[in-house]
Amino acid sequence: MNIAHLILREIDKIRFCAIFSIALAATPALAQTFTVGMTSTPDSYNTIAGQSFTPTILGPDGSGTPPGPSDLVNLMSFTFAFNTTGEIIVPETLYIVPDSLITSGMSLSTAISHAIYSTSDYSDINANLSFGGYSTRTFNFTSGVELTAGTTYAALLESLADLRQVATTADTAYTGGMEYWSNWGDVLSGDGPDPDFYYDASFSASFAAVPEPRSTAILVATALLGFATIRRFSRPTVAK
Repeated sequence: MNIAHLILREIDKIRFCAIFSIALAATPALAQTFTVGMTSTPDSYNTIAGQSFTPTILGPDGSGTPPGPSDLVNLMSFTFAFNTTGEIIVPETLYIVPDSLITSGMSLSTAISHAIYSTSDYSDINANLSFGGYSTRTFNFTSGVELTAGTTYAALLESLADLRQVATTADTAYTGGMEYWSNWGDVLSGDGPDPDFYYDASFSASFAAVPEPRSTAILVATALLGFATIRRFSRPTVAK
């Protein structure tokens, strides 16, 4: 391998790194994360079946950058605060249901029959200070649940539970959804027991952005082209 060949190879490496850096800078973050929720102001509790949410609306205690309405996102976990500082027994399963399929007066069993995903993978924290000192149960979606960011969904428990909530006279708690509650059997009802208030469960949901296939393809194609070029110049010259 002569000096000219070595110089060409090094130049090609630099060129590849420059092109790859430009492609990476022009590509949206592949694993951008954000959270949606309301955790810091629960002031009471109620018999609650769940909470609806919209990924584009972060809420007062959400974090990160909200996605566009047509973007796809992966729901990674959903947390509720229970009306206890000790151990949580039930419920053990969480269902994700398109909110448009739920009507007032629908039974909880009927509502969860419309679920697009469910999980019984959960972890608990007793006396969680991030939720006012109340115990929390986080339901985990290991591989993520792909949702459309501008669509409203409901996170419904398998059975009613005493969950922490916040009530406001104006819809200033979480504007992307509402709690589903019941004081009689398992009949669902939107918002809460007093029509003069807006009710939301104390909750938090974590998300990861779904990378655009086109952006991923650009990075892969750039990398393959660069490696192929470097490999070509790295081959030893055979003396004739």
